[in-house]
Amino acid sequence: MPLVRVVADSHLRTPLTSRLAATARQSPTWILIREGADRDRRAAFEDLGVTLMELDGSEMGVDIRAALCALAETGLTRLMVEGGAQLAASLLRANLVDRLAWFHAPSIMGADGWPAAQALGITELAQMPRFVRTSLTPLGPDLLSEFRRAV
Repeated sequence: MPLVRVVADSHLRTPLTSRLAATARQSPTWILIREGADRDRRAAFEDLGVTLMELDGSEMGVDIRAALCALAETGLTRLMVEGGAQLAASLLRANLVDRLAWFHAPSIMGADGWPAAQALGITELAQMPRFVRTSLTPLGPDLLSEFRRAV
């Protein structure tokens, strides 16, 4: 199966003028949306060659388990996820992360920056998802830390 770009966009807010949409015919692009997304926008994306996968919603957007099951039914069983804090937290809360690649710089932004993950709903330290570092690679002044899920 060729590489597929998959975007979780529950309300179909991706700009129709984005490079992602404009190149959908050259690079297979699927957008995971919630039921009830605007019909006209749906038609416009489909005209650009985007495949839309309508899924049940959750309080945080697309139901992440339903999304991964739908992708698995198409034959996609491995994902490299680049996303925001909300998507990261959804995957971590659902225990669906088996590897992490974390790029970090020797700088501290503090609360002025964007969080790596939204709240996980943890009430005790023992509930935290645990990972084991498998490698540490310098990339110029930055670092790439790679982790696997602790058993």
